Amino acid sequence: VTDIAIDHMGFVWIATQDGLNRFDGKDFITFPGNFDDITTPTSNQLGKIICGENNKLWLITRGGKLESLDLFTQLGSVHKKIRNQLLNNVSCVYQDSNHLFIGTQQEGLYIFGKQPAHLKKLSTAVPNTLLSNEIKSVFKDSRQQYWVLTSDGVTRLSADLRAAKSFLHNESETIRASAIAEDETQSLWLGSFGNGLFLKDKDSETFRRFKGFEHMSFPDTLVIETLLADKEGRIWVGTFSDGLYVIDKKKSVIHHLLADKNDPFSLGYDDVLCIRQDSRGGIWIGTDGGGVSYYDNRLSSFETFSADNLPANIAIEQVRAITTDQENNTWIGTAINGLTVLGKHPAEIGNYKKIGALLTDRNGDIWVGTQENGLDILDGRTRKPIKKMLPGQTIWAMLEEGNGSVWVATRQQGLYKVDKQYGELEHFDEHSNPAIAENNVRTMAFTRDSLLYIGFDKKGIQLLDTKKKQLVPVSKNIPSIFNGSVLIRSMYYTPAVLWIGTFGSGLLAMETSNGKITAITEKQGLRNNTIYGIQPDGLGSIWLSTNKGLCRLRIPSAPEMINRADMFAFTIEDGLQSNEFNTGAHYRSPDGRLFFGGIKGLTVFDPSKLSRREQPLPVVITQVLTDNQPLHTDT
Repeated sequence: VTDIAIDHMGFVWIATQDGLNRFDGKDFITFPGNFDDITTPTSNQLGKIICGENNKLWLITRGGKLESLDLFTQLGSVHKKIRNQLLNNVSCVYQDSNHLFIGTQQEGLYIFGKQPAHLKKLSTAVPNTLLSNEIKSVFKDSRQQYWVLTSDGVTRLSADLRAAKSFLHNESETIRASAIAEDETQSLWLGSFGNGLFLKDKDSETFRRFKGFEHMSFPDTLVIETLLADKEGRIWVGTFSDGLYVIDKKKSVIHHLLADKNDPFSLGYDDVLCIRQDSRGGIWIGTDGGGVSYYDNRLSSFETFSADNLPANIAIEQVRAITTDQENNTWIGTAINGLTVLGKHPAEIGNYKKIGALLTDRNGDIWVGTQENGLDILDGRTRKPIKKMLPGQTIWAMLEEGNGSVWVATRQQGLYKVDKQYGELEHFDEHSNPAIAENNVRTMAFTRDSLLYIGFDKKGIQLLDTKKKQLVPVSKNIPSIFNGSVLIRSMYYTPAVLWIGTFGSGLLAMETSNGKITAITEKQGLRNNTIYGIQPDGLGSIWLSTNKGLCRLRIPSAPEMINRADMFAFTIEDGLQSNEFNTGAHYRSPDGRLFFGGIKGLTVFDPSKLSRREQPLPVVITQVLTDNQPLHTDT
């Protein structure tokens, strides 16, 4: 990728040796064209894309040929001459509302004004203008001054293009300028071929070599291909063979990013030829061999733990249960590799193989519900067993009530109320009095300490008065909504609505006052109809884990607004462990972080710090069909 440009409509244009590509966020369209890709430690000759005036895209194609593309008609033109001026070996183009600048590889700089007669040429033949005829770039700063980068320093032109002053030119050292950027403080950053990075502060009249910060140096021999000053005040430095540097002046920190074949989220290649920022803050990075890398700071809002970033002896695929202890360690139960603790000292715990549920009680002890091996209680500090109960059983869910007792939902054995000290206190199954609907209990939700919603695998929901020992069916309306049984996987209670996650039937919202049920499915905008987990964020939303990522649903102010609830989706492209999550693998820690586990690991984030930008995307009409045939028009 030799260059990237983003036009006023939001399309991303990408130049490669094999052609010109337009990306609309979903699909690519390829246009004919070939672009130079020549890089050395002392110079480069790269194809370029420049967004010009009047819906025009300027292209510098192979051999320094100047072309243009009309963004509306998509018709291209070759420009051997402009106003009878022959153009050879074009190296750069810059256009503003008043002038068109065309730099060449050997003949200096041409400046075309609005009027046909307005043509100015700057070269070494014109006294007190340029020090070299090899033009690398033209840049206009916020003070309306023009900067011309050459193979022998940089020249500043005034707004009227008359006064000129040269910088970084001396007999002892030749500075071959390569790229320039202006940050939010009006300081200028200048990159070079082999001489590193230079900085000119706002009120200074000299460029000084940037050597880094007090405790973090910056190499002064880098071959810099491209620069970007982003909207956050950081400077992105793309280099020849040394990857990408990101300079954060506010924090006095320098990040060095390199390609890593073992990290799918690393830089694509260590030769970085161009860097651009789109209107939403995303950074597009063109590399010489690794395609385009894309960075968006919303991706860093999600922290992922998987085989890609954990020691080889720590395996957390197929996460089934999550909790945290009083020392802020994260306990992860999996369906394959047992129980793991992530923290200062990651470790596997005990000889567990299959975990179904985890819970941290009010005293800090860890309850470990296994698959086919019962319930263990571990000391949260020493991680040693305290008590073992319900041998041979599979635990699907656990919920602590106000007095410290824990309700345990099982497969095929019904519902238990247990106490850490006294063991089993109560047992409810199909044959107890009162009898529950079925012995496969998937999930539970308290309304208040004495009222417990019980979600069954296939037979709906019952409400248990834990003091009076009375059961009330509350889900008689559920089967009437769908053909066949509804498989319940998760529940979350709010005073007005009980939210019910199902396997394949979407999200059900049951009004607690009258039992009315509203279904939210893919037809209403849900990304997927399988809801493995429901977790509140404490900010007025619930988060749903599915087979197609996470969905945040804003809880409506009134039940009658449920059908119009605001939903927003997040996928693996946003930094999730994968798009597929698992039943039971969801948790909210005391500090407000949300945890969701899936087939490839664990995703953790603080919803209050989630920085996803939710402004509406621009809509661009690219084609109109009449009778399934393209409509061609001049307007």
